[in-house]
Amino acid sequence: MQQSTIEPLCEYCTKIPFSPHTLKRGGAKSWNLGSGFRLVALSILEHGRYKADPPIPLAEMQRVFITWDEFGGQASRGAFVIWSPSEQDDAHPAICFGEDSSLDIKSADCYLKSSLEPEIDIEAISSWLAQCSINHGERCVVLAPAVNSEAKDNLPLVKEAIPGLDYLHLIDVQENSLKKEVLMPRYVALSYIWGGTANFRLTKGNEAALSQYGILKPENSSGSYKLPRLRYLWVDTLCLVQNDPRELEVGVDVMDRIYECFWLTIAAASGHNANAGLPGVRQDSRRKRSLCREVLPGVRLGLEYSLNELLMHSVYSTRAWT
Repeated sequence: MQQSTIEPLCEYCTKIPFSPHTLKRGGAKSWNLGSGFRLVALSILEHGRYKADPPIPLAEMQRVFITWDEFGGQASRGAFVIWSPSEQDDAHPAICFGEDSSLDIKSADCYLKSSLEPEIDIEAISSWLAQCSINHGERCVVLAPAVNSEAKDNLPLVKEAIPGLDYLHLIDVQENSLKKEVLMPRYVALSYIWGGTANFRLTKGNEAALSQYGILKPENSSGSYKLPRLRYLWVDTLCLVQNDPRELEVGVDVMDRIYECFWLTIAAASGHNANAGLPGVRQDSRRKRSLCREVLPGVRLGLEYSLNELLMHSVYSTRAWT
């Protein structure tokens, strides 16, 4: 396989020690990248300049810097940040070391995935959930520990957990059917954009049919049935009778409580409508792409955007319940 050619660094970037070990020893932590005019074509700078309100005139972009921040990356790990004294918005993506960088760089410093795989990493998600249960415990769950228990004798009544509701419609993803639960099991809520597309909904006419074993197809739950330790799923269109004004009114009134009592929320944040699904869950729903670029032999860098930054520019951020 032919290896890609590493483009030589410019006169400014050659002064930057691209090694966490060197950066942690002290010395310079910020480097001048020259005039903003020279960097205007870079997407990082353009992103900040056009997002600023009001936009920053090019004439004011005299100096641009890159700084190593030991706590600027994910989970307070090291990352580079590009900034300019004239900018009003410093919400640039962090520049991080990729996980496949040279072996002399500790793995803790190389936390950015080198590529986005076609399928989501179920094991990683399971690990995150386990860490949350261990480190956060009751702080993350309104009904903890009862909702996190599999034993039914520990489960509270729905009418006690969510005043106003006597039962809760939930999708049983093991039996692929709709259940009417009077006890509050551990469940996952799906948050998504309805959009202008037609989608399958629960009605008075199909409620009995949807309660039959195997009647619900996996695609009706946007692929979320594949996620770990999940049996019950709450989706508004399938868990509130859409042509029953009384149930809709009650359900909307306690919507905040329904979301508060979840074990986990799956946000279909990249979708534009209810049929978008979850990228990386369904087959062929996303392509593999590189997240890092080799800047020196054995050193790969990539951009890390904060979750808030990504959501801010999504259609999902326009919905009422997020």
